[in-house]
Amino acid sequence: MEIKQLITDALQLPTNAIAYHISKSLTELYPDREMVEGNECAFDLEAYARDGQLRI
Repeated sequence: MEIKQLITDALQLPTNAIAYHISKSLTELYPDREMVEGNECAFDLEAYARDGQLRI
């Protein structure tokens, strides 16, 4: 599944199911990657990395 299809499929779901569907699909598409999730819309990934919280 490519990203465009993943998003198209997700947008056809009920609003409360979209985030779960995308998270689950991304972890299936990229099993060798890590995902950082949160519910804060102002999350600053660069600040998180600068603080030493991000491992690459």
